[in-house]
Amino acid sequence: YDGPKASAVWRAGRLASIVIKTSDTSMLAESWGKTSTPDAWAKQAEIFFAHGYYKAAAECYRNAGKPNKEDEALALAAFEDKEYAKAALRFERCGNFERAAFCYEKSGDLDKAMQLYARLGGKTAKKRLSILLLEKEGSFAKAGNAWLKMGETRNLLLEKEGSFAKAGNAWLKMGETRKALEDWERGAEFSRIAAYYKEAKDYSRSAKYYEKAGDITKAVACYKKCHEYEKASELLLASGDCEAAIKLFRKAKSNGNYLDFCKRSGRPDIIARGYLELGRCEDAIRLFREYIAADPKGIESLGREAEKLEKAKQHKKAAVIYASLDLHKKAAEKYAQ
Repeated sequence: YDGPKASAVWRAGRLASIVIKTSDTSMLAESWGKTSTPDAWAKQAEIFFAHGYYKAAAECYRNAGKPNKEDEALALAAFEDKEYAKAALRFERCGNFERAAFCYEKSGDLDKAMQLYARLGGKTAKKRLSILLLEKEGSFAKAGNAWLKMGETRNLLLEKEGSFAKAGNAWLKMGETRKALEDWERGAEFSRIAAYYKEAKDYSRSAKYYEKAGDITKAVACYKKCHEYEKASELLLASGDCEAAIKLFRKAKSNGNYLDFCKRSGRPDIIARGYLELGRCEDAIRLFREYIAADPKGIESLGREAEKLEKAKQHKKAAVIYASLDLHKKAAEKYAQ
């Protein structure tokens, strides 16, 4: 799907061992389509998208049946590859007219760019439209002076030398937010982008960019702000904070399988709690015993947990933990209540 050169994402971690290379595209389409559910494809697409693997995200969105999101991902991939004509068509198709106009301008299709800038209105769009009209009339000297007034010369020089952070800051001072964000993206200034979206109270986008920046704490906080608890729980689980992840997963009231989520932690005590929640007492006892066999300090923490369950009048759950600790008399008392 990536073309002659495969994306680096396919070599990441354990993924490399399960990737199939083939020139038979019909087989590839069939196997991808049957691998998972649309919801699972959509979740995987969001992960790829957040990390900037747009072509891989597009394939996942296609399997999820989300053509608009597929277009958006492919538009961003084309933009990164400087294929502005392709990017423009896709941005326009998915309703991102501001970026579409800019890409038409970059591709040399000034007529289409002008149509979209006229449609967009707004201070920046009107400025760009007026300058493009001057260029179309052949008034290049006037157009050049106009671009200079907008401050683009300095910013373009900064971009040329690779100073994307500085260029982005300069664009922002000029009120060119879109171009600022583009330069920060090109310079991998993900924390700066995240901070911008956080200030704008767009917590979902802010979280995604904090995630790209590797700032898990801030990403989780932003996901919580916009009530995307399941995404926050996934991040916490990946970072190793399993107990916090489980709490958030339950708060999300997700349609996902709670026991499967617990199993992904790899921790027998957490998997045991998953079984306990489902009333599978024998499995819970087996896993709790496996936990304390590996870490005898777990005896004390399980004892405290059982006492808390008693106080909360969750006697059956307390009984299961007492049985795991071989406190059979206590377990029997709680079972009887």
